[in-house]
Amino acid sequence: MTSSQTEWSESATDVIHVEIGMGDFTLCLRDGRKITSPMWWYPRLQEATVKQRQDWEILPLMDGVAWFEIDEFIGVAGVLKGGPCKGAKPPVMDAAE
Repeated sequence: MTSSQTEWSESATDVIHVEIGMGDFTLCLRDGRKITSPMWWYPRLQEATVKQRQDWEILPLMDGVAWFEIDEFIGVAGVLKGGPCKGAKPPVMDAAE
């Protein structure tokens, strides 16, 4: 059986942990994948304090993560699809970089 023929289940994409970086966050999934997104794609998360960013909860169906204090909910499907939320603005890059 090739890897493209392996059985897949919805629980493979269950979030089991979240890692918060300086400018990004990573959703760790049950099947071993880690999906990293830039923080600026999610303005509420970008503007939150470090403490608020660390205060996440996996949603009951394990299909996403909630930051209740800042009213942010990020689903696995959206992160897998990729792309910034409406209103997100990329960071300004210094010309010297």
